[in-house]
Amino acid sequence: MSDDQPKFESPEELHSTAVDVAFDRFHNFWLIATPKIFEWFEWVAVLGALTFLYNKHPAAALVPLLVLGYLSLVFYFGAFFLKHRITIPGVHSKALQDILSGFLAIALGFGANRLVQLAVSAFSIGTP
Repeated sequence: MSDDQPKFESPEELHSTAVDVAFDRFHNFWLIATPKIFEWFEWVAVLGALTFLYNKHPAAALVPLLVLGYLSLVFYFGAFFLKHRITIPGVHSKALQDILSGFLAIALGFGANRLVQLAVSAFSIGTP
């Protein structure tokens, strides 16, 4: 058979290729997502540290930093999930997918806020 001829793959080869593609996508996702997730954890840690300081020693100078930090985090999640739309199987409306992405962004923003509050509360228990 010459190189010009199309190569027909067996069903087993096609399945193997599909599985390989799925594993490649899975691994590529985590190679990209993991550094971003830890970057977000750093942001949450900084907000937690500022909140902890404010709870221990309320200072007016910390309030704008906290407000800016929390708002920035929520707006960042909003921008991130509008830029990187989440495709939901069965949802074909772009507007509905945008709304669902927006809800996810808001949920992550408030979830990050809650995580900060829980961390600060846990650290505050053991400190005078």
